Amino acid sequence: MRLLPQSELPEVPIERVLRHSVLGGFVMLVVLAAPGVLAVLFCRSIGASFAALPWFFWLVGGPMFLCGLALYLLVLSAARSSAMAGLLPTNWLLRVSAAGIGVQLRSYRNTHFRKDVSTVLWLDPGEVARARRVIESGWVKSSKGKTLVRANWLELELQGVDCAPIEQRLAEERAEQGPEMRVMGIRTHTRFNEMPAYFVRPGVLRVQWLGKGMLEALREQVEVAPDEKIDLEQALGTELEPRVKALCARGLKIAAYELLRNERGLSLVDAKRFVEDAERKAA
Repeated sequence: MRLLPQSELPEVPIERVLRHSVLGGFVMLVVLAAPGVLAVLFCRSIGASFAALPWFFWLVGGPMFLCGLALYLLVLSAARSSAMAGLLPTNWLLRVSAAGIGVQLRSYRNTHFRKDVSTVLWLDPGEVARARRVIESGWVKSSKGKTLVRANWLELELQGVDCAPIEQRLAEERAEQGPEMRVMGIRTHTRFNEMPAYFVRPGVLRVQWLGKGMLEALREQVEVAPDEKIDLEQALGTELEPRVKALCARGLKIAAYELLRNERGLSLVDAKRFVEDAERKAA
């Protein structure tokens, strides 16, 4: 087992590389950019409509409009970064060859994070006892009641591997806020709350599911077990803090915030602070 920066990924002659589709990111970017494009095309008509509004409207509406525009530009910038990240060499999740199995520990959307840390887990085929597809489904509490959550994962059972360094790296990645960026003079830390891998228990690593091609690629190197179905509500348990940590490990931070607000009556700011403190302790 080795933890490697992306730049030190071994080159092997024949391998299967599983990647995220780039289409979804660009579709989202087009959808979000469409209102801005329409506003530019019909700027004269929109300007005339605004000019007809009474002056006192702008006392309240002006600041609200500027805040909305700034928020729109921030979201558009994040969508653009996500779409462009799909074209980069870091857009891969699983690499399989006779020489080893590579697992990406960082979301390809967070490619703007620092590059001098290890983001790739490289395993010898003999270090993976078996692989399977795990199907999670269940009801997760939120402020609106309960939300049905469904997720598929590739589960890798590791053998003869010291998982402590991997868990430490994953905890650090979850706590990373990313470099400071400026959009229209606004300082922000852009981060996509997506974790491509997490440990469900010691020695058992779950990786985002990209389809049956993952198991087909692994079948030549490791044993593939039958699919497993899990009740998510039962798997998360009843104790609050472990449930929050489990949701964050899966990349479900919003569900973790809602759980804290629903169970403890915390404000959104306090819920975020609780989650950040939990991630900092884990790191």
